[in-house]
Amino acid sequence: MKKIDPNKEAFNKIVGKNVRAIRLKKNLTIEQLSGKSGVDATTIHSIELGKRGASAYTLARLAKGLGLKNPAPFFDGTMEILPVNEDTSR
Repeated sequence: MKKIDPNKEAFNKIVGKNVRAIRLKKNLTIEQLSGKSGVDATTIHSIELGKRGASAYTLARLAKGLGLKNPAPFFDGTMEILPVNEDTSR
């Protein structure tokens, strides 16, 4: 059975929302951030929508492209950790 982890989905959405907010605050398009970070624009778009998780390396590259010292601002610390449940429907 596949396990459903609501934490991962919530985490991806929080990180994506924060990446987008910082990018917009710095007046950068996705394409400009792609050029500065070396991360593909499609990947950035998927991360910002919370549809795709990002590795620590990708987050570090995005942080550098946004002029941040590290990716800590992508995490807002408000996520409540939920239990992982088994998906019995599959």
